[in-house]
Amino acid sequence: MGISALGAVNSVNTKHSMPLSGKGPDWSIIPSSGKSSKSKAEFTDKIKELARKAANTTSKAELEYIHRRRTELCTEYMSDV
Repeated sequence: MGISALGAVNSVNTKHSMPLSGKGPDWSIIPSSGKSSKSKAEFTDKIKELARKAANTTSKAELEYIHRRRTELCTEYMSDV
């Protein structure tokens, strides 16, 4: 279910602001080899946990954190594949 869970979460349309501060790239959201150490089951569990949190919150700050974390997990997953 790992890939389908990621696909379902990836289908959510979210926008992330990326400041143009000159600090360089945000490597937490850029796929790169060797970034992941999680199993597919761990990815699935983390994605489900984030989905539960998103379904149970109305806080904009919490939703932004959830979407940021989801992006990081997706990046980590892609780095492993």
